[in-house]
Amino acid sequence: MKDKRDLIYSLKPLPVTPVSSNRFMWWMKAFLLLLILGWCMTMLNIVSENSMEHYLKREYGVEQIYYKEEGRFYYVVDRQFKFERFSSATEDHGYLRIEQIDYTDRYGNKVDFRFMKVAGLFFDQTDHETNLKVLERKKLNNEQLFEE
Repeated sequence: MKDKRDLIYSLKPLPVTPVSSNRFMWWMKAFLLLLILGWCMTMLNIVSENSMEHYLKREYGVEQIYYKEEGRFYYVVDRQFKFERFSSATEDHGYLRIEQIDYTDRYGNKVDFRFMKVAGLFFDQTDHETNLKVLERKKLNNEQLFEE
């Protein structure tokens, strides 16, 4: 019995190569940085998702007005032109999002806004010349102006 114990006590542990603490810390810092960066990008997307209406209102004067009598919404562009229909199309590609928003009146005049969002930051790709032509055409016909 004593021989077995002597044999067990005489055994030495297998050699283990130590993990370089510098390399381990580098990987740990890189992982934490990517984790924090991903969280920040997600928060940017959430914040900018809520600010699309504010952006349109600030840059183009787009507002949504509800008429109780008729029970429907009207969309006012540039604080004077009334549009009755609203449509939106969105393509999501991770941190890249492409959006197109169209406002159409009953005469078929259409103003559209196009945005590209990368990690929540807006890049406006709207064709301003076409929109200005539509609004000028609406200005010529007084019947289409929005009366307050």
